[in-house]
Amino acid sequence: MENMLPPGDPFEKHLSDTLQFNIPPIYPRGTLNRENNCNPRHPITFYDRHLDSKMALKNIEINSSIPRLLSKLCEKEILDFLAAGHSFTTNKFFSFPSFPPSDIKSSGVGFYYARCVALRCYSFLSRIYFHPDYPSWGSLFHFTVHSMQVPGFNFLAEGSLNVDNRLTDPDADAKPVPLLESLDGSTTSILKDLAMHDDELSIWELYSMTSSAHKLLKSLQTSDFK
Repeated sequence: MENMLPPGDPFEKHLSDTLQFNIPPIYPRGTLNRENNCNPRHPITFYDRHLDSKMALKNIEINSSIPRLLSKLCEKEILDFLAAGHSFTTNKFFSFPSFPPSDIKSSGVGFYYARCVALRCYSFLSRIYFHPDYPSWGSLFHFTVHSMQVPGFNFLAEGSLNVDNRLTDPDADAKPVPLLESLDGSTTSILKDLAMHDDELSIWELYSMTSSAHKLLKSLQTSDFK
């Protein structure tokens, strides 16, 4: 990773901070009341939208190689991007300071992920694949967290990655968006096809960082779960 950018490149620190960022492993300890307001339902209902919305996940198998494979893929795409003569500008880069999650409920975990992880990731995705030479940072995607804020139903939150709806459903009275206006017809068509193919490009299931949540998620990794 150290050799990705030439020495003295102004974006070097931003890239290093992004690639080395980790979600803090220690989360705030919730009070008893907050724990009681975050009751999981059993059996847990995870859905894989890419296969079948009616399929419920009943077992979790941890594959430690997946993060490494994704990391290698990320590095390869960045190197290919630079080898093609493109560069990363510091203009309007989304560099948010790291801060610990402020809420152990799923909505708080989701907000933390959206601000500290997702924004950086989909901004790189957007620049590398769709507007490599745009003079500032921006994104053609957005990450949204959905949760029901009522007792007993806030154990899970759902995060989704979507194409910017200003591209797919433009408002005639809205202010022009320079990034969207810079796209050529072919790129715009590809993005609209992506949006039309599925309402969400990817789905994240986010769960509360409570002892009851950990216990339930742990049970999904055993053969005793029914």
